[in-house]
Formats: sequence, structure tokens, C-alpha cells
Amino acid sequence: MGKAKAWLVVLAPLTATIIAVTRTMDYRHHWEDVLVGSLLGLTISYFSYLQFFPALAHPESFMPLSRFREPIQINEEGERERLFVDEEAGLPTEGR
Repeated sequence: MGKAKAWLVVLAPLTATIIAVTRTMDYRHHWEDVLVGSLLGLTISYFSYLQFFPALAHPESFMPLSRFREPIQINEEGERERLFVDEEAGLPTEGR
């Protein structure tokens, strides 16, 4: 399964590169347009990634940010209170 995931990761940039090269070779776009579009796409995708995952240099960059945040809930008085997490199930439980 690991090799299949690696191919999926490589497939998207490879497809985008092939399309960019063929558009330039067919004289449908200037190379400057393709370069700026590629940089724009990379920048937007990186910042979109950072909305849900830690930075790529983080040792656990494959885990969503929600795993690092402390689960809380708002009680009847409008105050925030911490939820305790069941370690086996990984789900929030009522206060202990």
C-alpha cells in the first residue's frame, strides 16, 4: 500500500507539469503565464494544507491539527471547560 500512496503523491504534480509543458509547446500560453500559475497554485495549496495540518518540518506533519488541540465544550454558564479524552478510543468523554 505504501508504493500506491507514493504514486498518488507524484501523480498530481506530474500531471500538472505535463499539461504546463504541452500548453507552452503548443503556443497556447507563454512560459511566464505557466510559471506564475504554477507558483500561485503551489502557494495556495501550501497555505490550504497549513489550515488543517502542522508545518511539513513538524515530526507529526501527517496528523491533523485537531489531534493537537485540547478538546473543550461550553457549559451552561457560557464558560469553556476541558473535555477528557478516552485514551483507548481517542474520543472525548465527560469530566472525570
